[in-house]
Amino acid sequence: MIFAVKGFSLLLGSAMIVSVAHTAEKLTDKQVIGTWEAIKIVDSSSTDKNHPPIDRKDLLASYSIQFKPNHRFFAQFSVPLEGSWKLKGQTIMILPDNPKPETGPQGSGFSMSITFSPSPISVSPDRKTLTRRVETQTETYRRKA
Repeated sequence: MIFAVKGFSLLLGSAMIVSVAHTAEKLTDKQVIGTWEAIKIVDSSSTDKNHPPIDRKDLLASYSIQFKPNHRFFAQFSVPLEGSWKLKGQTIMILPDNPKPETGPQGSGFSMSITFSPSPISVSPDRKTLTRRVETQTETYRRKA
C-alpha cells in the first residue's frame, strides 16, 4: 500500500516497514529572480597546512548578484559582470558576456582581452542560499531583504 503526500511517499509493506522519501521540487525562475548579497567568502588558495582557509569579510559588501526576469544578470564580483542566466536542474548557470578587447593609446602596443566561461551556481535545498565556486574561492549568497 502506498500513501502519497506532495513531495513525500509512505510505503507500508507486509512486514510493516515504513519508508519516507523526499523528492526535491523543481527550481523555478521565481525562486531565483532578485538580488542576492554575499554573506561568506572563503579563500582556500593556501596549500600550507599551517594556514587555514581565509574568511574574506573585506569583500562581502562589494559582492552581489542580481537575476532579472528577462534572464539577464548583473554581478559585482572582483569586477562587474553582465550576461544571461538559465536554470539547469537545481543549478543556475551564468553565461557572462565577454567584454570587447581593451587597447591602450594608439601606438602603445597594449592590448588586453578577457574571456569568461559559463559558471554554475548551486542553490541550497531550502532555496535560501546560493554557492558559487571560482578557482580557490567559495562564495555564499542570500536573498537581499
